[in-house]
Amino acid sequence: MGAADELVIGKDLEAARVQAERDGRPLLITFGAAWCSACRELRTNTLKRADVQAAGAAFHIVFLELDRNTALARAYRVAGTPHFFVERANGEVLLELVGGLPGPGMVAFLSEGARRAREGRGSGPAAWADGDNTPVAFDLEGYRGLGICFSHVGYGPLQLPSQSPGQVLRFGLRPETPSTLTEGQWEVTWTESFANVFAFRRDDFRLDYLTLNSALAVAYGLSNELKLEFNVRNLSRYDSFLDPITDAFHDLFGLGASGRDEFPDNDNVISLEAEDGIAIEDRRSGTESTDIGVLLQHNLTCGTATLPALSYSIGAQAHLGGHADLEGANPFSVGLSFASSRRVSREIYLYGGLAFAWHGLDQARGLPLDTRQASGLFAVEWRYGPDRSWVLQYLVSEGVAETRDPFDAPSHEINLGWKWEYDSNRVFEIGLIENIIEVDNSPDFGLHFGLRRRF
Repeated sequence: MGAADELVIGKDLEAARVQAERDGRPLLITFGAAWCSACRELRTNTLKRADVQAAGAAFHIVFLELDRNTALARAYRVAGTPHFFVERANGEVLLELVGGLPGPGMVAFLSEGARRAREGRGSGPAAWADGDNTPVAFDLEGYRGLGICFSHVGYGPLQLPSQSPGQVLRFGLRPETPSTLTEGQWEVTWTESFANVFAFRRDDFRLDYLTLNSALAVAYGLSNELKLEFNVRNLSRYDSFLDPITDAFHDLFGLGASGRDEFPDNDNVISLEAEDGIAIEDRRSGTESTDIGVLLQHNLTCGTATLPALSYSIGAQAHLGGHADLEGANPFSVGLSFASSRRVSREIYLYGGLAFAWHGLDQARGLPLDTRQASGLFAVEWRYGPDRSWVLQYLVSEGVAETRDPFDAPSHEINLGWKWEYDSNRVFEIGLIENIIEVDNSPDFGLHFGLRRRF
């Protein structure tokens, strides 16, 4: 729905209520969506009719975008778009219509609404006959029902940045897909990611250890468009206790040992032979790196019939310490990401994004690191039920080292995950981490767990 020449259509319901209280005219509240075909017919044809404009002049008209007013739509029990409510300034509903009608039908509906407002008649148990409408894909309840951008954003990709060797040491801004956090809402996200790393080239290098990447983030909706997040992350290295699981996984799919059978299970070693005078031998366990950060995300749009939901984010991270021996001009990293999300069927969502980061720390144990880094994300979500989804995603990141082969090559990680909304404001996720393409610079195998809670 949009503005017609003779009709003034507002977007502020409370302001319209104040005006209605002053002059006694009823409200015509319309829930619609840019992706709604019935809404487009209403906007392009029905509202341009002179008789519809004349009948609509008796109302204070408010249009509410469903994706930006999900909580209000839930309170009104919106079942499809457009969905009209004629009501008094005090909130008493006089008449209701789900869907648009041809010109004469809309005139009749508006005339009946105006008559009921004059005579003080409410709609009672019955509403006006339904018209042409686009049904809401899922009930406006639960975790997503508490948010925004309901139509084109599902539960989203796994909250899982790169787990590849070197990538985990510094801030790696994973593309942040469009947020569904509303104004005044809090969200806490906790994740634990275990990644088994094994890479071996005789007389050159051997990486054989396990990392635990723990992260805690607290986000707040500054508005329906802006999300502010604070986060802390700790990376630790331990003996690779996932070796038996990794071996079984590779045996199951016939992937081969790649040198694992030459070394004992549960080892913990980083060994690089001398190259350009740099040799590394490290068997320490414990904290590799600890960071704190802040991120600001802006939802540009929740999407339309042709465009996906779009967002961008900017972030900064400060390195606090750890025995990774990171050095450089300063301990800060900054990043920028762009991302999109689109529902392509009732159950399938697609996500994609690009991220760029700049680092002040450009050495690790004397090994030169690149100060710039780009990454890309693509994910498919199958929401096979109202409270659960399967997620398949692919993350590619530029190599972390300047010239040291193979750590200057991009890492390629593929993840399979499952998300479960086990009550109305909590979502649990679990995922498998596996490498493809460049196996020496990607995690060998891993497990990921996460929990989100909204307040």
